[in-house]
Amino acid sequence: GLLDMAPTKFADMAIVYFEHTFKFLRQEAKNVFEFSHQVYRDFFCAWYIAEEIKRSLYQDKCCESLSLKLLDGDVIEFVSDLLGEKDPWEYARGETSTLVNMLNQCSAETPAICVANILRLLRYKRRKDLWGLDLSGLDLTLADLQNCTFFREGSGNCRPTSFAGAKIHRENLFTESHY
Repeated sequence: GLLDMAPTKFADMAIVYFEHTFKFLRQEAKNVFEFSHQVYRDFFCAWYIAEEIKRSLYQDKCCESLSLKLLDGDVIEFVSDLLGEKDPWEYARGETSTLVNMLNQCSAETPAICVANILRLLRYKRRKDLWGLDLSGLDLTLADLQNCTFFREGSGNCRPTSFAGAKIHRENLFTESHY
């Protein structure tokens, strides 16, 4: 079958298919391709990151792609959607999201950029509602936590976000004009 062929032959076929059928790629030079539109690039980038996040959960480590640079807006949206993230109240009792599981694997040694990217992904899907997360001991110095909700009053079964021992600056929570 298709997946039984040699990886290079499969890659060559995929390139021809994406270049001529879907017009995702344009060949710039020998073995140099460019996406025909940024949204295709962002989608395939997000697909790679989402798959890497799933794999890294089983290896108890932070996803390497999340430690390279802060993710762009479109990539954040695609990754969250590809992971099937939902609003926190949509999860059944005992069920947690992939991103919350990844966040729970983080420690004080986890790079700040990785923590910031996980929180950016959660922030997008939860519409800035970060209540109930355990951010204890994490380096939050690169995280944008402005205008986020960390506690829900009147919700009997939810707990506030924990910042115990976290490394954080006032710039993470407030704009310059508020301090």
